[in-house]
Amino acid sequence: MLGNWQKGAIEAKIQITVTKNSVVYNIAGATVTYLYEKPGGTTGTWTATIDNAATGITSYTTTSASDLDTVGRWEVQAKVVLGGGTLYTVKDSFNVMDNVS
Repeated sequence: MLGNWQKGAIEAKIQITVTKNSVVYNIAGATVTYLYEKPGGTTGTWTATIDNAATGITSYTTTSASDLDTVGRWEVQAKVVLGGGTLYTVKDSFNVMDNVS
């Protein structure tokens, strides 16, 4: 699980490390998109940034106030396009928690 965030969180950093056969995969130079599914089935995408582009170790996206708008368990998966090929990470999840009214 990737963590827990509050509904409407600003700059929550969602980070995915790409692995292949349990070894960290170098994604330097790739285009990375995060595919997500909200509770209830609505889907969408976020553009990801490669963290430390020289080594291509991880990717991340940061949220705006309108991104995490649904309470519950979200699923997310990285789509990595590199060298004419496309790979997908295993789906992972995180929780969005409601705020106290």
